[in-house]
Amino acid sequence: MNIKWFSDRRIRALLLSVALLAALLFLVAWTLPLADHADATFVGKSSYDRAAERLAMVGDVNGDGYDDFVIGARHATVTGSQAGGAYLFLGSPAADWGLGFDLSLADATFGSAGYQDYAGRDVAGAGDVNGDGYDDFLIGASGYDAPGAITQTGKVFLLLGRPAADWGNNFDLANADASFVGEAAYDHAGYALASAGDVDGDGYDDFMVGAYQNDEGGDGAGKVYLFLGRQAADWGQDVSLASADASFLGGAVFDEAGISVAGAGDVNGDDLYDFLIGSSTQYAYLFLGRAAADWGQSVSVATADTVLSGGAGDAVVAGAGDVNDDGLDDFLKGAMFDDEGGENAGKVYLVLGRAAADWGSSFDLANADASFYGAGDYEYAGCALSAAGDVNRDGYDDFLAGAYQETGTGRAYLVLGHPDGWHTGTALADAATARDLWAFDGEAVEDEAGSDVAGGGDVNGDGFADLLVGAPENGEIHTSAGKAYLVLGRGLVLSKTANAATVAPGEHITYTLHYTNTNAWGVPEVRIGDLIPANTTYVGCSGGISCNRQGAFVSWYLGTVVSQTTGTVGMTVQVPAEVPAGTVITNTAWITAPRRVNAVFSSVTTRVEASTVRIYLPLIVRAAP
Repeated sequence: MNIKWFSDRRIRALLLSVALLAALLFLVAWTLPLADHADATFVGKSSYDRAAERLAMVGDVNGDGYDDFVIGARHATVTGSQAGGAYLFLGSPAADWGLGFDLSLADATFGSAGYQDYAGRDVAGAGDVNGDGYDDFLIGASGYDAPGAITQTGKVFLLLGRPAADWGNNFDLANADASFVGEAAYDHAGYALASAGDVDGDGYDDFMVGAYQNDEGGDGAGKVYLFLGRQAADWGQDVSLASADASFLGGAVFDEAGISVAGAGDVNGDDLYDFLIGSSTQYAYLFLGRAAADWGQSVSVATADTVLSGGAGDAVVAGAGDVNDDGLDDFLKGAMFDDEGGENAGKVYLVLGRAAADWGSSFDLANADASFYGAGDYEYAGCALSAAGDVNRDGYDDFLAGAYQETGTGRAYLVLGHPDGWHTGTALADAATARDLWAFDGEAVEDEAGSDVAGGGDVNGDGFADLLVGAPENGEIHTSAGKAYLVLGRGLVLSKTANAATVAPGEHITYTLHYTNTNAWGVPEVRIGDLIPANTTYVGCSGGISCNRQGAFVSWYLGTVVSQTTGTVGMTVQVPAEVPAGTVITNTAWITAPRRVNAVFSSVTTRVEASTVRIYLPLIVRAAP
């Protein structure tokens, strides 16, 4: 069976028009308590661990087909007293960790030896840096002291994926596959980490390290290091970050460039991945990938292809994926101290990819394609950002934004992708009641839920991207031990069968469409549509609250589909007697709720053999509200 995202523009246009018909004025609050809607939770093992201050989806590190994730806890004791640690969880189809899972029971645990090394201050997937088919990951220890009492240079550890995933418990990061040490005291290297993707197109993923307090470009100007992946992965241990393939200096005193770093994806469609550098000012920097990778050493961030300006506060940066499904990746900048929605309410800017990459050398984010601001004073929206992948399988990537003081408990926003209709100056609280966005609230006051967010991985292999939310001050088990929430992607699912594998010309085919709402909540105003296949004649439909033919397709109205409900509808067509041998019949179905549309399609192959039409029909369609 060949299943792929729906690409026929004519039929897709029809589906979008159907979605618009379905988009009645049906506003439902999509504010969801994490306590009720998380599929699994993970708790720190000791007081003041601040687990989940940083977390990451890290790809498939053991090649089993399920994405894995890492939770950092910079104050934890794993191999050294309060040296910090990180916890690796391997994905599985059951995803049966349950609620309140002890982090110490992770599939692997990693620790540093030095007191207050802050291992786990950041964690990140690195991509596949050596091209062996296993994803790799990074753990930063920004408080590490280099030999000779060089204080807080910081250190970064690279762990290469392996099929056995046999790191075990209490793995000493001194045994990592490679490690990189900051250049000078108080650089805090490893404070920010990211995969850059494959920036030079050589087939190996590359990675970035931020040292936001490096002074080479001026006091606290910051520095960012780019390492190009290579098959040998032969960097070795305790290598100076000065050996990076490229490095970038903050442009002025206290810029703190490298306080945030991120891969942007391919924003201009040239098959080279692009990357972002954030600072503690209003500025962020977009660098387009280059086959030559010839940026050089200690170049100013001002040499970026585009300097992005706008908003107040730390310029958190992230790739967003392809939120409008135009084939170009999009990117985000946060401004957590922005005042549009209130004092320090925070703001998030979305910039859509452009083939021309014609933002110019300087781009004012007042001209961003969309912006979202926090709901009130001291919400700090945009303190954390992440691509989320396609959480609801509607064909558009989604993204996450944290607001660690919103509602007092903290909140994470999941903004749903869509083809158009993006706006600037959107209040996140309004979007959360208009089905453009889901808001996940923390459990208790001062939990700081949304301090970090991560997405883009599919940990249970169901085809829906999943997401993580960190609440480092949660004290459910121990004071400020921290807690991470895993929310599995979900939506409306539709599968299709036929009543017979062999049908003679002149006979009928009855299609049965099976639908399920996998959400943890009911979805209102649900409709199913099915194109009447070419070379068939419509006979009738059944099921749903109502069904009727609307020109070239049949529509069923289901009303509200309750959580975990499964049902069926049916359509019957007739194969005309004159259908010639070798005729190919293509049939497409879809399921919609207000403002959402999705279609996955496959060709239904029919062959005439001795006046017999043989039909092969495994068709799966997924969608979500």
